[in-house]
Amino acid sequence: MLKRGPIIVIGIVVVLLLAAPLAIGMFIEGGLRDQIEIYDRNAAWSASVENYEQGWLDSRANVNIGLSPAYLEQMAAVDPSMSIATMLGDLSIPIIVDFSHGPLLLDGGFGVGSATVRAYVDPESPMVALAEQVLGMPYLFELRGRGGFGTGFRFEGEIPPAENAFPDGSYTFSGLQFSGTSDDGNLVLDAVIDSLSLQSAFLSAILESMTVAYDYRYRPDRIGLGDFELAIASIVASNPLLGSEPLLSADGVRIGSTVTEHEGGAHVDMHVTIDLDGLSVIDAFSVSDTALGVSFEHFDSAAMFDLKNLTTTMPPGADEAQVLALMRPIFDRIVAGDPALSLEPMRFSMPAGDFDGKLDVALDSSVLPNGSVADLENPQIAMEAISANLELTCSKTLAKDLMTLSLSQQMAAQMGPDAPPLPPEQVEAMVDQQFAALVAQGMLTDNGDTYSTTIVFADGVATVNGTALPLGAMGLF
Repeated sequence: MLKRGPIIVIGIVVVLLLAAPLAIGMFIEGGLRDQIEIYDRNAAWSASVENYEQGWLDSRANVNIGLSPAYLEQMAAVDPSMSIATMLGDLSIPIIVDFSHGPLLLDGGFGVGSATVRAYVDPESPMVALAEQVLGMPYLFELRGRGGFGTGFRFEGEIPPAENAFPDGSYTFSGLQFSGTSDDGNLVLDAVIDSLSLQSAFLSAILESMTVAYDYRYRPDRIGLGDFELAIASIVASNPLLGSEPLLSADGVRIGSTVTEHEGGAHVDMHVTIDLDGLSVIDAFSVSDTALGVSFEHFDSAAMFDLKNLTTTMPPGADEAQVLALMRPIFDRIVAGDPALSLEPMRFSMPAGDFDGKLDVALDSSVLPNGSVADLENPQIAMEAISANLELTCSKTLAKDLMTLSLSQQMAAQMGPDAPPLPPEQVEAMVDQQFAALVAQGMLTDNGDTYSTTIVFADGVATVNGTALPLGAMGLF
């Protein structure tokens, strides 16, 4: 009996190892279909499993990705000729997904896990074959990954390097490499493009070092949470016919967004930032240290999700009344959460000096008689419900340069294109008078090297640097 014990244990292990790949294959199919169903909920995209062939040690799935029929109908309503919608409707992307079942994984090196995965665009598709030929690529895309037991799915892949020449130009692409993890609705992705070059007789454009970092948490029927950042080291564009000097040059471009839960989780805060280290256009314009931040705070998460879907599933041909009837209930839910908007930072630097500012706007839904966005159509109610605070600071030299430009354009428009321009000293004197008057009226504060102003709007009253501003007299309300 003692001798038979190890044999029985070994037999059980062998049976489990033989049966496990089949069981894992069934589990993989269910997981794939669940993921495709999640992607298919996107209002603009359509995803489906066209075929799934399950074997003992491996399986293959055929997946199609394209634009959703509802979105195509909406595009067709905008484009009555149907040319755009028809073209995009035919551009479904056929994806082949090959699985090797665990628990013993041999593909890509020995290991233990649930499965290895290789996903790639179907090379047998005529559309894919044509794209590979035109783009000069050996293949369009490939993803490789390995799933563990309770450790999620780790993956990496690439769009390969490519270059091609055409009668009127050429391009060179370094390729795109990416890697990340996916686990229970959480997706982390990092991607990089080293360079992209477009060349023709009229255009030379070069992009250097673009990176993407994405961290996303899926939530059913609510706006997902996470962070996104896109960074580009430099973009340079020139016209070879005009010489090698850049027409446009941008350095240190960064675009980021963050979505986080607000308090109990029913609401979200969304923050978008745009940063630019430097931008120059020919020799006429240059700016540096530019930053703009836009924040939406305390927005109803489910309402924002419904609004996002509504923008891509609007009934084709809907008129203004129908659009408002669909959107107003969603905006009522957003308004009920007392949403707030802020612009901070707002800054840039030019050779003449710096500009800095911030804006905060808030809504108090408690003063709305019906708790509806329609209440804001009444100016008196809107004045009581909305509060705002604007702070601006600008160097004197930059402020006067901007005022000079504006005043010169106004005078040219009034005097006509054939009239001689005003002498520079006369324009300068007019600008100095304008700023002196604004300071005397309390609209601007003279800080020595800068001008600043603070405008506050609350309880239906506006003040500029503490002085009441008669909105009625200005014709605003």
